[in-house]
Amino acid sequence: MKRYAKHIIFGVAFLFLAITVSAKELGISIKDKSFSGKYILVNIDLSGNISYDTIEAIRNGITAKVYITLQLLKSGGFINIGQGTLSQRTVSFTLSYDVWENKFIVKSKALKKAFKLKDPSKITSLIEESVNPIKLSLKSAKKGYKLILRSKLEIQTIKLYPPFGIFLYFFDPWNYETKWTYSESFVLRTR
Repeated sequence: MKRYAKHIIFGVAFLFLAITVSAKELGISIKDKSFSGKYILVNIDLSGNISYDTIEAIRNGITAKVYITLQLLKSGGFINIGQGTLSQRTVSFTLSYDVWENKFIVKSKALKKAFKLKDPSKITSLIEESVNPIKLSLKSAKKGYKLILRSKLEIQTIKLYPPFGIFLYFFDPWNYETKWTYSESFVLRTR
């Protein structure tokens, strides 16, 4: 009995250590905004890292797409959540792995060239640097509108179609999507 108790204690200690050492979940937030003529320039902040499972899937040959979506909404309603999308912009990045050079490849229209990174934890900082600031049109907004910004990040690796897609509904370690994060509401003073 004592022998099993040692194994159980060791297993619980290992599980506790694995949980406390695990990487912070990937998140997105709106850092700041400024106005430039008919546009609003928004800087986003990425926190955390891409999950270990997704990194290993990319390392094993699966290509991942990272989508950053930013929306400008007319604010209002019950808890000041947006009521209508005035402007939207989605920026995408492709992540793959070069086996021969042992490096991750990050490509996008936002980048002038493909970047190769040895350390996967630097992928999020490279994406953040290249995407900031995101430019949204103020064409549909009028002076005096109460506005709000929201952002979301999505990582898509494998997409299975019915009936196989039902498996990913219950267990999907590779695809990831954050909830919408909202900025403080603000009033458009110039137009």
